[in-house]
Amino acid sequence: MSFTFNWPRFSDQFHYDAIQMLNTALNKGNKPPIIADKIEVVELEMGTQVPTLSTSVHAFTEHYV
Repeated sequence: MSFTFNWPRFSDQFHYDAIQMLNTALNKGNKPPIIADKIEVVELEMGTQVPTLSTSVHAFTEHYV
């Protein structure tokens, strides 16, 4: 079985939304005292190559035994 993925340039709106979601997630909950201020994503680059995917028939079996 094989897959072909197109990895286009993501839209500015996608980048904006992704940054907002990451900022929210990274600042959720209590932070260790060494982090004095909020964490902020200032740049997000998705790259130009599709990520390598790995599949397995027995993925996560240790969680379901």
